[in-house]
Amino acid sequence: MRGGARPCRFSAGIPSRTPDGLAKATQERFRPGTASILRMKASKALSAGLDAIRKMVPRFLTIARELGLEIVGFVFLSFALFFVFGPFGFIQAYRQLPESMTRLVVAGGGAIMFAWFGIDSFRKAKKLSRTR
Repeated sequence: MRGGARPCRFSAGIPSRTPDGLAKATQERFRPGTASILRMKASKALSAGLDAIRKMVPRFLTIARELGLEIVGFVFLSFALFFVFGPFGFIQAYRQLPESMTRLVVAGGGAIMFAWFGIDSFRKAKKLSRTR
């Protein structure tokens, strides 16, 4: 075995670098069925990636919708606080002019409406988070 190529203990399964070994490696690498096997593996990887995206995108959209509902609820509750603290001036005006009662009623109705929308938005966000 002195003149010939002897396999190394680390080269198990690796063809030798002799011209005959190189030809055998080329033939093994480019067998007619090898390309279809590689395409099949790529197809499986692509389908697994698409499956992961199909599962991830709806969850991401659900989380984004939940976050949007919470932001809208905060904005509506902020408007409700504005309509709650704003009528204090209307109350003092009502004491001086009783005709300003309609302004006070409209401000109170606006505060109740915005508070309801804010609470309802938070309620929808909580309901949405329970379904995930």
